[in-house]
Amino acid sequence: MGIICNLILPVMANNYKFVYLGPIFTLVYLISIAYAIIRTRLFDIRAVIARTAMYVMLLGTPALSFGALFIATSRYVFGPNTSASDASYGI
Repeated sequence: MGIICNLILPVMANNYKFVYLGPIFTLVYLISIAYAIIRTRLFDIRAVIARTAMYVMLLGTPALSFGALFIATSRYVFGPNTSASDASYGI
């Protein structure tokens, strides 16, 4: 119904009278899909959460290590009292 109210009626019939109903129908559709997924246990939520936590740790550890190494190296090379603008211009 959302595509009918937001796309087909305005484009084909030049009728913008029901455009406000598109987001409502989309929300109802998303809620019904979420309910069906949870009700039938279509996706294993624990596996999704565990996989997400693993990816965050897997990507976060190198990113934090790189950031710490970058800050330590820049302080060693440019000194502790150098501002960021001085470091970027090589002063």
